[in-house]
Amino acid sequence: MTSSECEGWDNVACEGTDHCPPRCPRYVDDEGDAVLIRPYRESAFESLLKMYDAIETSTMALPPNDPDDREAWLRRLVTDGWNLIATRGDDIIGHVAVVPADAAEPEFAIFVHPAYQNRGIGTELLKHVVARAVDRDHNELHLNVSRKR
Repeated sequence: MTSSECEGWDNVACEGTDHCPPRCPRYVDDEGDAVLIRPYRESAFESLLKMYDAIETSTMALPPNDPDDREAWLRRLVTDGWNLIATRGDDIIGHVAVVPADAAEPEFAIFVHPAYQNRGIGTELLKHVVARAVDRDHNELHLNVSRKR
């Protein structure tokens, strides 16, 4: 990581403000790369879909293998839930969805781009989910893990 990438990232003394999210969105992964975790916006849909297109699905139940099914599945996640994305520069490298958004005990799904796995990004996304779930008064979160369909 170059020094220009690090400018403004030393948040050791940060005390936050009333406008801060429940957890600092800035994160440096295990490889030293700067990552920003932020709420999903509709303008990011195509980039998010592109991330899912890079995920090998032959051994997992989700995301769906078929491109049309995958797009419909992702559309449901971003419409019915609250979502966070992890970005490195302009690239989306991780996503977590909590659905349905208004449930006391929603389910969540989490994915990290294959090129960025094993760098602590999924763990950081989970920390954000827990912090925001508490902030949103969710009683519990549920995660279902399944293999190939």
